[in-house]
Amino acid sequence: EPKADDTSATEGFADGSMQNTILLTEVVTQQTQKISDVMLSLSTARIEIQELKLKVGKIEMDDVAMSAKISEVKGDLDSLKGNIEDRASVTVLNGEEENGDPKCAKVCSGTTGRRSTDWTDYSGSTGVCTEVDISGCGFVKIPTITTAIEGSGSHWEITGTSAVYNAKTGSFSIYLRQTELT
Repeated sequence: EPKADDTSATEGFADGSMQNTILLTEVVTQQTQKISDVMLSLSTARIEIQELKLKVGKIEMDDVAMSAKISEVKGDLDSLKGNIEDRASVTVLNGEEENGDPKCAKVCSGTTGRRSTDWTDYSGSTGVCTEVDISGCGFVKIPTITTAIEGSGSHWEITGTSAVYNAKTGSFSIYLRQTELT
């Protein structure tokens, strides 16, 4: 026959076992939640890694394209350099002033305008003059200046077409006069 003490021991064991089961269930639930959190973090990390791989791939493609473009531009520059070296250079044979560095020789051309030149009378009705602005050429020394006129008739009778006055780095004057034919 069972003793009264034996029943209480069995009940105590059952209560302890039940509490252990509840505690174990809680631990399992907590661990399951932590595992779930880790799995979610891993999934997020995988997605982020894939996105980074795509970005790196795009940067690599851009880098390849940029390298190709740089090579193309270098080739163009080399070709242009060769063309420049092949062309005849400007040679300054002599001038009124001491020649500067031949690599800095400058040629500049322009016009005062066929119908817009600001001519001023200077010698009654037979002479005109104008000051020509050449400051846009950027000369640092007084240049050698060559002039000419064009027209539709009788300009061959004009004198002074190549006579330059008051030459400076930024301007010069020219005086023209119609010759008197006899």
